Amino acid sequence: MELPLEASQFVLDGQANPGTLAYRLQKVAEAARSGLSLLDLVRNLRDYLIAEEGETRARATLLLAKVLEEVPSSLTGQTDASHVAAFFAARLSDWPSFAAAIHGCETLLRQAGQTSGRSIATADAKVIATAFTDEVEVPGLAVALRQPALRVLQLLLEKFGTSLLKEGVNLIGMVIAATDAEKDPRCLMLAFSCFKLLGTVYAGAGCQSHLQEASDDLFDFVACYFPLTFTPPPDAAHNITRESMASELEATIAALPSLAEHVIPLLLEKLASSVRQSRADSLSAVKICVAAWGIEVLDPQLSAVWRGLRNVLLSHPDCDEDQEVVVKAGECLRDCVTSLAGQDNLELVDLALEDSSCQSLPMRIQEAASGDSEAAFHVSSAAFMLGMMCAGSGGACSRICQHLVPSLAALARSPSSGGQQWPSEQLNHQRLLTIQCLQTVVRCIKTSPGSEHAATDPSVAEALSPFCSRMLQVGAHEDSTESDENSIGSGHRPTASKADSTSEGVGSQVATAHIKLMSSLASFPFDSAPLDMMGLLRAARQLSLHVTDPQGITGDAASDQEGVSAAAAQGLASMAGAGKSSTLMLAWLQDLMAFALQESQAARTMHDVILQALAWAAHAASFSCGQPSVVEQAASTIMQAVDGCRSAGYSSKHAEPAVAVAGCVVAACPPSVLPGDCRELVQQLTALAVHVDQASLASQAANVAAASILAKLPPGAIDTVTLNFPVALAPAHPSEG
Repeated sequence: MELPLEASQFVLDGQANPGTLAYRLQKVAEAARSGLSLLDLVRNLRDYLIAEEGETRARATLLLAKVLEEVPSSLTGQTDASHVAAFFAARLSDWPSFAAAIHGCETLLRQAGQTSGRSIATADAKVIATAFTDEVEVPGLAVALRQPALRVLQLLLEKFGTSLLKEGVNLIGMVIAATDAEKDPRCLMLAFSCFKLLGTVYAGAGCQSHLQEASDDLFDFVACYFPLTFTPPPDAAHNITRESMASELEATIAALPSLAEHVIPLLLEKLASSVRQSRADSLSAVKICVAAWGIEVLDPQLSAVWRGLRNVLLSHPDCDEDQEVVVKAGECLRDCVTSLAGQDNLELVDLALEDSSCQSLPMRIQEAASGDSEAAFHVSSAAFMLGMMCAGSGGACSRICQHLVPSLAALARSPSSGGQQWPSEQLNHQRLLTIQCLQTVVRCIKTSPGSEHAATDPSVAEALSPFCSRMLQVGAHEDSTESDENSIGSGHRPTASKADSTSEGVGSQVATAHIKLMSSLASFPFDSAPLDMMGLLRAARQLSLHVTDPQGITGDAASDQEGVSAAAAQGLASMAGAGKSSTLMLAWLQDLMAFALQESQAARTMHDVILQALAWAAHAASFSCGQPSVVEQAASTIMQAVDGCRSAGYSSKHAEPAVAVAGCVVAACPPSVLPGDCRELVQQLTALAVHVDQASLASQAANVAAASILAKLPPGAIDTVTLNFPVALAPAHPSEG
């Protein structure tokens, strides 16, 4: 096919404007689409390709590369592809044509495998790789040329790595030579990719020994950049960030397990650095490497990894940034436990339990109770460390609970009085520290992020079950004669004496801490609850007693009855939110409704706490509000609340908790269990909605409850004339109207 005139113009007129050059290229590309093969183009451009002027050779070579890029089908077969590959590879030694030739090589490699019968083969890739090794000194090139050169290297590894390795090509030497002393961020990202591909290629070919032999040279590259220091200039022509580069470097390290004996000491050295970013990067890299390498690679280094993480977790943070590093260390420890547990290995947990920081925990609690501030810090740090490991896997949680919970539960239990009326202040402090320690462990489990949330892991719940049973016995109300089973959904709360309300001698802080711990244990998601139904009932019963009978609290705790009561109400609310049992929730929500009507300061100050329980009450009501006893009490609560509100001059704060909780229950119940005559209830609700602050929750709850009741009633059940009567003037009783 005849060569278009624009081909010669493209080669000879390099000074033309970009638009003209693009037009000429497109005309040649159209000819290629119409049947002009790339070899035909080579033959027609022969004089230009061997011209003495370097610029002419370069532009002719560039035209070939551009046409190939635009029209891959211009290669008509495998033979053509081989000839073109050999041509571009040879031109790598012609400096004026180098840029065009490297572009042509990149295009050929990128198209490899995309078009059957027209792509280069392994032999052609080897020709390019050999020329690259012999003719290209990447570090000496300008950035604009280093980038395509590194892309060629990346494509060789990605598409032909294993085959080239079998052909005897020294891929490790190519990569190390091409990336030496690289500093440009764009080139470094390509360099990191090449090193990652080395790990993949050699592992896939079963040639890890080659990587081991070259580990010193490979590590030298990694060590030059870790931890990475990079601040993108304001006018950078790329969008590469420090975070993206650091992430790519970590992935590169993780792809080379043969470097473990060099890398782990480096990471641990940087973990002890005074530079916060270095410590954070080290933690991130440790986590990724443990996940990628597994116990087989890490076993010789695992003790060192544990010591490095422990030292960070037990260090004193000087500021918020340091505290963030400690938190990251905990997350790293958790993720390492998770990764190794996936291989049925708990060696990291065993190292922790054998360490003095965990072995001495009961003793350090006792020292902290006597006023040792360093011991107190150690206790909180060790608790966080243990909690994060528990969050790592069910096996880890079980092993930790077996080793430590018996001794800690004993410290949390109040001793018999033995003639002494109340325990000493130091003993109270010991109990408080122990319960807080256990609470930290549970909180770590419940707040563990990620798709494999520890709180939803049945194996973690199974491991916690014995622990929960022990903690329910600490300060539990065990002398009640009424059957727990009979109290479920009965509308009646088990009674208890004042001595039964809480263990004697427990200070308010201890009581509150124990209540919070019990609440945490009782509010796990239903499908992975560590407490069975009877355990949940016992927990709810204890919490309800603290909510509704603060006067029953004796000893030191009596000084803060409202604080203890508030903590218990929050516990009931969180139990309801976890969706344990709608029947159980509603039975104990009656206690909250009754408590909301109390004229105590505790009831008023717990306004927000009860509203929190209300949100979960709506959820519970949607399941089993068909209990007439619950609905009747809810309706009665509304009437009493409205009467009290009217007496108090329509103080919305007085009415909000009770109306909100009870209104939610009534609004969600089925029509079959509504009170017989709803007229007075609806009128009272609408009157309340108008008289109190319109923006208050009491007004909104009353409106919602009234509207929900009306929607459930058959047409004409309530006289519309009565309902349309001005609400502000509505009589208190229908008979008065």
